Amino acid sequence: MQTQLTEQHRRLGTLIFTAQAEREEAEDSVEALRTRVKAVLMANDDSTADELITRLTRAQDKAKDISYEWTRKELSLCNETARSEDRIREAHEALTLAQQLGGQPETYEEIFQAFDVAIGSGQGMIVDIDDGGRTELSHDELAEFKDEIQMGEGISVLALTR
Repeated sequence: MQTQLTEQHRRLGTLIFTAQAEREEAEDSVEALRTRVKAVLMANDDSTADELITRLTRAQDKAKDISYEWTRKELSLCNETARSEDRIREAHEALTLAQQLGGQPETYEEIFQAFDVAIGSGQGMIVDIDDGGRTELSHDELAEFKDEIQMGEGISVLALTR
């Protein structure tokens, strides 16, 4: 997974570099057309100016489209990278939990022990509750949440957090 993340960071860098070059090329084309339009207008050549203004408008629209398309690609890859980083963090947190408790807590006694470890070490916790789904609890919320757990309630401890 770490290799995949490294590859995504490399792809993102390449994507940003390529996007910037393409944006600059489009902007340079627009600026060149503006310069030509000004020169033609100064020469009072209206028919050529009309043609160049039409081309300028198309070039400006194309530059916007290029910018939008590259921004969409950049955001998509950034989101994909963030999801990968989250998965790595979650795997690390689950491993930390298993290391600190000697395994994944399954019984209520082990679950309460996990809460005590998190409370004692100043950590938060990610839990999965049957009725509430996945929930991340801060250290400050743990004691109150622990007191509200009822035997028979479907809960599992997924990870400790910093």
